[in-house]
Amino acid sequence: MEVGRTQKWEHGTLVEMFATDDGITMRKYQESEKVHQVIVGLEEAKLKAKDVDTIQSLQAAMEYLNTKLQ
Repeated sequence: MEVGRTQKWEHGTLVEMFATDDGITMRKYQESEKVHQVIVGLEEAKLKAKDVDTIQSLQAAMEYLNTKLQ
């Protein structure tokens, strides 16, 4: 897709398109709010976790998701 190349989007990047009276607006799909909500839930679960393996796994998942927000 030409727009994706000019915007330097990775192949397979999801896009949102909105029709307006003036035409069509297209942008990279914004998933940051959903990801943030998942991170908050993982943090709550981490605080309740009892064993070290679970805490470490939850921390790793949160760190991975944080890279997706950047």
